Amino acid sequence: MTDKSLSVQLQDSLQSEKIRQRIVASLGEKFVDRFIFAVVKAAQQTPRIHECSALSKMSAILACAELRLMPNTASHHAYLIPFKGELTLQVGYKGFIELAGRAEFIVTAEAVYDGDFLSFEYGTSPFLKHVPDFSVARTKEKMTHVYAIASKGTLKWFVVLPKADVDRVRISTTKKNGAYSPWESWYEEMAKKTAIKRMLKLMPITPEISYAHDLDGKAEMGEPADNYEDADAISGHQEAAGGKIDQYVGAIMKEIYDTEPEETERVAQIKHQIKKMGEQPAIPKDALIQMQNAFISKFGMEATDEK
Repeated sequence: MTDKSLSVQLQDSLQSEKIRQRIVASLGEKFVDRFIFAVVKAAQQTPRIHECSALSKMSAILACAELRLMPNTASHHAYLIPFKGELTLQVGYKGFIELAGRAEFIVTAEAVYDGDFLSFEYGTSPFLKHVPDFSVARTKEKMTHVYAIASKGTLKWFVVLPKADVDRVRISTTKKNGAYSPWESWYEEMAKKTAIKRMLKLMPITPEISYAHDLDGKAEMGEPADNYEDADAISGHQEAAGGKIDQYVGAIMKEIYDTEPEETERVAQIKHQIKKMGEQPAIPKDALIQMQNAFISKFGMEATDEK
């Protein structure tokens, strides 16, 4: 199945009565088509989204709708990111600023670079002053600190993190995620988000912000959103057998992403498993295509070929 066919299939799923009703309940009728367009466009730009398990896709998409954030757009509020056969939802630092703004918090975050003037103090008379020096190269190698500031009425909060603290977070999440890490492409943005999330622990946050914080934490660890049961019911896969099939497919997808092409014996075992599943009438065609596409993408061969 081509990427275009898979995109049409995804759009049809999101336009189904139950899923559309759920999205409308979160976003309202006015924005539902725009949201679905953003999701489908994200999948077109990142075809690996189609290889993710059906339930992790629905979980991440519905969680994004519940937060009322548009995914993978120029606003940089949220990102649907495939990881080891599962679709994760990461909230960008601008997404956290948006969520905080809904609760009438004013939040900003900035990076400090070598040559900038930075002075701050915690305690009974807290203050922060930052004077940037734009004549100096503002690269991640020259970054020294990152900070976040929030205010609401007369209340104010701020957190300053040295780069060493930021890098400890980066190293921790990179180890969990293996080869994949958004830090490689968006170091400054991830650093700002780290400061904002640290500051949120000091503030009286809303349930919506708390939910976003939890979802983003799972995504940084490479874990999908945890509302599988909910997404399963909405998708119409209520039978126990359907749940078992998704478990089997998910297990094989994980095997594919955890296996290197050099591990020929393990590759052959996965190929045999996919072949056997294809012989079972109960296995949905889209699940089989999902496994076959992932196998081809990783190992450069058809999963159904026999030696």
